[in-house]
Amino acid sequence: GVQTCALPIWYISPRVQGIQVGVSYAPNDAQDLDAAPNGNDESRDNQFSVAANLIQTFGDVKVMLSAGYHDAGDDDDLAANTDIESISTGMRLGFGGFSVNGVYSELENEESDTDTTVYGAGVTYAAGPMAVSLNWLAGELDSNGKEEKQDLFELGLSYTLGPGIQARGSFYYGEN
Repeated sequence: GVQTCALPIWYISPRVQGIQVGVSYAPNDAQDLDAAPNGNDESRDNQFSVAANLIQTFGDVKVMLSAGYHDAGDDDDLAANTDIESISTGMRLGFGGFSVNGVYSELENEESDTDTTVYGAGVTYAAGPMAVSLNWLAGELDSNGKEEKQDLFELGLSYTLGPGIQARGSFYYGEN
């Protein structure tokens, strides 16, 4: 058969009023390898992504928001993992030396009846060369009626020793 080499197309807008948008489209993921077409029909076709972010300062408060959507496309030649969609969101609020953040992400795979959800929150305090943070991240996997959950906690510390030199350390605790 005739082979075509389909490269992804993407665009990232300039930031206007604090908002930036990006979109991408990939006609065929098997041919984005910087190589000659290989005749591999086991690939996802028509992948699409769109994302936006906002960075804005209101007085002493800095706001950062983001959201994205991805449709992994489909291909009847693939046996599994062909109908995948995901969304993700994030936010960070900063005021003084404090920042608070949160994340949420969801991935749905209709073909394998699998849903994955990840969410978390954290707080950071920075004063001079030192910063300390406490973060929590949780994940849930629901696959064919079987549920699994995971929690991860992290306490981090960083100290700037000089220009371009930073010491960092973290303590983690996780459970399934």
